[in-house]
Amino acid sequence: MRLDFCVACGTKENIQHHHLKPASKGGSDEEFNLITLCIQCHAIIHGREKAFTHSSLTKAAMGIKKASGQLVGSIPFGYNLADNGVDLIANEKELQAIAMMRELRKRRYSLARIALKLESMGIKTKKGKTKWQPKTILNLLNNPLAILA
Repeated sequence: MRLDFCVACGTKENIQHHHLKPASKGGSDEEFNLITLCIQCHAIIHGREKAFTHSSLTKAAMGIKKASGQLVGSIPFGYNLADNGVDLIANEKELQAIAMMRELRKRRYSLARIALKLESMGIKTKKGKTKWQPKTILNLLNNPLAILA
């Protein structure tokens, strides 16, 4: 029966429907073959100690990639991906732009003013955009890879 709470623990969070007779064994999606469970109780029914959510699986996969030295996330401004698809190589033009951002910040330019300067010089973001956001500049200046520039 489809309910708006888990029949095992009563929570209304992360509700799923469990087939009493699995569809793989001929079970239907009819009301009499379904019970409502939360993700945690559903995991217990299936003999798992912990429920695996999409986010937990993604986090685990990213951890494995990071541990094996593979790039996780996007390529940072100031670098390009090497031909081997793993290593980062310096992008001198972008590193010069970071150095300029740092210099302008030392001269007490606001982040918005730095953004306008980059735009007026035709310097594009990593995604090829001509409009810079102050938050993007702040993130770049605080990025450990950008500090190496």
